[in-house]
Amino acid sequence: MKKRRRILALLLATTLTLSSMPAVLAKEGTKPQDSTTKEQPFWSGTGESDKFRIPCLVSLDDGTLVAGCDARWTTHMDGGGLDTIVSYSKDKGQTWRYTFANYLGDNGNEHNVNSTAFIDPAMATDGERVYMIADLYPAGYALNGAKKQPVPGKSHDDKGNILLADARNWNDVWGSERTNSANYTYRLIKNEGEDGRPTYSIQDANGKIMEGYTVDAYFNVKGENVNANLFEADSPFQVWPTDYLYLTTSEDGGRTWSVPSILNLRRDSEQSLLVGPGRGMVTSEGRIVFTAYEFTNGDKNSAAIYSDDGGRTWKRGKSVSGLSSEAVVTEADGKLYMFTRHGGYYVSNDWGETWSGRKDMGINYNLGCQLTAVTYPEKIDGKTAILFAAPSNTTTRAAGKIFVGLVQEDGTLKWTYDYSINGSDYYAYSCLTVLPDGTVGLLYENGATEIKYIDLDIKDIAKGATIGNIWCTDDAGKTVSAVTMKSNESKTFTVNGLKDSAEVTVNSDNESAVEATYENGKLKLTSSKVTGLKQAVVTVKCGEADTELHVNVTDSEKYEIVNLRVGDTKTYTDKTGNYSDNKLEELDKDIAEVILEGEDAKDEEIKPEAEIQLGTNAQFDGEKKKISSSLFTFDKKDNGKYAISATTAKGEKVYLTPKTAATANTPLTKTSADITVAKGEDGTFSFTQEAAGGAGGILYFHKEAGKLYFDRNGTMHNNCKFDIYKAAENAKDSEIPGYIKVKDLSEITDNGQYVIASKAEDRRNYLLNPSQETDKYSYVAKVTGKMYEGQPTPAKTDITIKGKAEGETEVTIGKTTYYIIVKNDVKEVNLKVGETVNIPGKIVQAKGETDSISKVERNDMPPYKAITELKEGTYLFGSGTHILLNTPSSKDNPTGLAMQAANFNVGEYNESLWTIEKSENGYTMKDVNGKYVNIDNQNVTLKDTPQTLTISKRSQGGFAVSRNGYYLNNWEGANNKVAAYTGDDNAWSFYKASVGNVVTGEKAGKVTLVTEGTTYKITVEQDPVTCKHTWGDWEVIKEATCTEGGEETKTCTKCHATETRQTKALGHKFSDWEVVEEPTATEDGYEERVCERCKARQTKVLPATGENNNNGGDTGNQNNGETAGNSGNHDNSGNSGNSGNQNQKPVKTGDMADPLTTALGMAGCLGAIIAILRRKSGK
Repeated sequence: MKKRRRILALLLATTLTLSSMPAVLAKEGTKPQDSTTKEQPFWSGTGESDKFRIPCLVSLDDGTLVAGCDARWTTHMDGGGLDTIVSYSKDKGQTWRYTFANYLGDNGNEHNVNSTAFIDPAMATDGERVYMIADLYPAGYALNGAKKQPVPGKSHDDKGNILLADARNWNDVWGSERTNSANYTYRLIKNEGEDGRPTYSIQDANGKIMEGYTVDAYFNVKGENVNANLFEADSPFQVWPTDYLYLTTSEDGGRTWSVPSILNLRRDSEQSLLVGPGRGMVTSEGRIVFTAYEFTNGDKNSAAIYSDDGGRTWKRGKSVSGLSSEAVVTEADGKLYMFTRHGGYYVSNDWGETWSGRKDMGINYNLGCQLTAVTYPEKIDGKTAILFAAPSNTTTRAAGKIFVGLVQEDGTLKWTYDYSINGSDYYAYSCLTVLPDGTVGLLYENGATEIKYIDLDIKDIAKGATIGNIWCTDDAGKTVSAVTMKSNESKTFTVNGLKDSAEVTVNSDNESAVEATYENGKLKLTSSKVTGLKQAVVTVKCGEADTELHVNVTDSEKYEIVNLRVGDTKTYTDKTGNYSDNKLEELDKDIAEVILEGEDAKDEEIKPEAEIQLGTNAQFDGEKKKISSSLFTFDKKDNGKYAISATTAKGEKVYLTPKTAATANTPLTKTSADITVAKGEDGTFSFTQEAAGGAGGILYFHKEAGKLYFDRNGTMHNNCKFDIYKAAENAKDSEIPGYIKVKDLSEITDNGQYVIASKAEDRRNYLLNPSQETDKYSYVAKVTGKMYEGQPTPAKTDITIKGKAEGETEVTIGKTTYYIIVKNDVKEVNLKVGETVNIPGKIVQAKGETDSISKVERNDMPPYKAITELKEGTYLFGSGTHILLNTPSSKDNPTGLAMQAANFNVGEYNESLWTIEKSENGYTMKDVNGKYVNIDNQNVTLKDTPQTLTISKRSQGGFAVSRNGYYLNNWEGANNKVAAYTGDDNAWSFYKASVGNVVTGEKAGKVTLVTEGTTYKITVEQDPVTCKHTWGDWEVIKEATCTEGGEETKTCTKCHATETRQTKALGHKFSDWEVVEEPTATEDGYEERVCERCKARQTKVLPATGENNNNGGDTGNQNNGETAGNSGNHDNSGNSGNSGNQNQKPVKTGDMADPLTTALGMAGCLGAIIAILRRKSGK
């Protein structure tokens, strides 16, 4: 147990006055043990933390992925006890091992406004070493989520030493003394330890060392009755209350981390200088570059911070000209490109020291969210390519997209390709990297406090692009990646990007269809005589560079290539005729199934009606429709209010609910609500929903020409005034043909149909349009002033093609030939005898040594997939990371049911399944024990009595579950209780278990199982227990270093079992001492020696030859202008002392601090002795 600073008081009294005791203190946390996760680095619950935010990610030359983020424990806030967790993977994200790289523990591993905070990590790498910078806030300070906000002021002296204030006699470390610069008369002086790690001493204004206190490399301060950290609230000396850029490095792929350095780059006038979270970079010139931005009463401008000596010293470049906030930087064609949160990009020709003016991006994305960018290592379409990822929804953090920008000859960017990451789902902060094999890795926030890793193929991101540092162009100079040829045809292409005198080889993987030759910079393709469709991939290779051309050879004039897996379907529509009587005689029905549904041409029966027009922006130049498609039904309630509903184009019934809608600009949901319709003095009407919650409940419309969309307001406003129109045969001279204005509430009949209109500044009428889409403009329709003309419906055929077995076939329908290629994904599986694996899906074929396995069918196995349409059945129920349990939550007031973290891919949760059954106008939810979910106002319990619940789809995704206006709610977002709340602010999911087989290895052999979508190639190996091992040689897995042991492993050549052994640390091998700086009469000098193996340095002070005032600073840490000096034990090769020796004291751990010793008393005694723990944290 770590003891905190204590002041002992001896009190003699006849009674104990408890009111004189200090406040109850929060417990101190213990650093969680390193451990592993599967598939994802930061499942909720990893390292005991429930919530994670702010991803950072790099990949190393050996393929290791290193991911990091904030472990936010129990909060979504940006302060109050956050730590940095890092996880690394050596198998492309299949397994991860995590550690807490930055940890103090003064929060008790939960949110505490009086605690320190590591926030917003960013990583950079040279391929071997990882550099990570995070913002460190002293206890109780942060931009939000903490007791106080940071304060401008001087945090370092002129030599770069951290300034300290003597807080031993303060009553409150957040009081006025804390922000009085006159109190900061002490400084932290750096010394070099014998083991290569720095230590520090505290020096007063006269240069006198404060005896009795020591400060280690992690800023832990010790003394009599003192064991704290300089950044914690109970430190006897306090730092200036601002953020500190906290640099650490890893030499072993994220497994361990070096002692920290503090970068002194913030100006005294700045409230905070914060690192741009996500990724930095190491340029082709070896410069380490991160971005950092000022926050002083709001976001300010970004700059590059950089080091040219492996991280020993740092400088700050000029800020960009525009408001930027968080930013990311990447290198392309010898320049740096900075992309900023608030829009635009900037270019630097001097590696970040200065920047161009702001340049427009030319693409739409969310300007209120962090973003990420990385340069792809190979050219795309013959040009350097930058991958840029951000939420593409401009109004909310959703719809992640990767944009591919090609660098033009003038340095501008042309955004040529884009890729949808997750449809319209939640997407926020993210970080891109590229693995050595070209795979694109992406770590992104897929929930408010959730993080997900995926890897992507560049061929999917840049669909149809030419990828490679050599590329082919046609006669017009256009890059080519796909070629269509007829039989017996030749085509020639120019090969670009070749090095002089380099050898070029070409290869066709199907020479019976296409032959390829190369001569004098030209690639010649020659096709054979083919029937139907033949395909080939031609590869051109030059050194390490290559490119591919995908060639289709067919004599068909019109064709579709249909690529399917077993069980997949694709649908096409042929609008040239009704071909439903096609006999499909050419089709191999064992490989594919084709279903035809045809319609003959018909004329639309048109009734004269006003026309409306939809759109995706304020121009409304999209689809034209009848005005009747925007009619709303007014259902009058007994209380005089209305349920106002309509039907969308997709047949969904929606209700006007401006207050409880998921977003302000999408005022319709699938849940009915009472709406007050009130007439104003000017004859217009307002629509108000009264419900709990802070959002405004009055329907509002932005009438400005550039806006024209709905909103909600808390008070009445001119933009809350609407006209109600009803159809009328005698509508003459009306602004809306065929409709007249309703002039009084008495004209609104029960179940009558009306349109709700707002006249905008352009004098046009805009209607509320039935929708459940995420786009705010889908809820608006413009009245064009014309009559709807309608159009005849042509004949058509809907064609559905389903893959049944692997193979190729074709069919001609109308004038189009469909070439159908059914090919499954392939997954390799290795089992030991007795081991099992889940194979989801129906097994349609088994080949090979089928007796080497056994199969047991299951209908309740993982993975669990979220459904989009609810039907009666059995499901898991939960959020994106947690599921609802059938046990009471330990958190009461209100009463609720418990939750737990879930891995929907591999977890087994049979006891937490819920049966959904229809009941009256809703559903019941029953657990495995036959008890039902009951909602009683805010309380949620299980009872024997069924209760009918309303389950509806939400416009923003997921489902809502409610009763009488109370919705199931992840209470306080804490993931530990489901209670009920009056606002629909949670998107719940129902997860359906998979049907499949549990496969067990029975004996050695190989078998292939074909399912719908995936072919599993299973190798069963002999049980290692019965194997008489034949061991291979010992293989070094981890080299021993000076300070850490290594690891070796050997493998059995028969059963592939492994054994591992540890090797001893080598120990330092230091050179002789060498004088680096001679002492003078007034200034100390120093000498150093360097370890010949790891380059760790030891430094020794040479006293000044004259009067020595012992006022030497941090050697090399000179703050000249914008220069940050030596802020860590780094040498020019980048080695960092003892990088993360876990046997030494970590950043800081501790046990529970006992704030009050047990009172000792004796009968008849006149007093008691009490030991009081005096702490200033006020926890």
